[in-house]
Amino acid sequence: MSCSALLGQPSTRDYFELATCPRCKVQHVSFLPGWIPSSDQEFASCYAANVPELMAHFGHSLDAAVQLARDYYLKFTDETFCASTGVPTQREEFFWHEGRGLAPRMHYTLFLKEDPDAGKFIEWRKGLRAGAGRDERVAAGTHDEATTTEAGPG
Repeated sequence: MSCSALLGQPSTRDYFELATCPRCKVQHVSFLPGWIPSSDQEFASCYAANVPELMAHFGHSLDAAVQLARDYYLKFTDETFCASTGVPTQREEFFWHEGRGLAPRMHYTLFLKEDPDAGKFIEWRKGLRAGAGRDERVAAGTHDEATTTEAGPG
């Protein structure tokens, strides 16, 4: 029997529903339509894969990771915001290309509040890879143990 067959009533948050398997305690997340303002549900599902990456590699809680991913989408698709930071406006094609590789950029730009300049980000990422592989500036205790994500109903 799969976990999804055992799930109880999910709790609904602003952008997702969360249910926990009573047997294995794995949390299952379903993103609600509109969690990012994209009409492409396949894209929204692919983009959501950054949430577990933010949790696993940077220690963010589920709520914080969802908010970082959502904020990144909203800010970096906004022409006014991008013009103010000197970064080109990002389109869904860029997000598709980057895939789960956007998680480090989300963490770097929004959580660490570092300069979004591509060259500076690349230098930071090189340092992260050369080091322990995890940025320890996330508060201890914010990492959710196990979470799976899936697209919500279209």
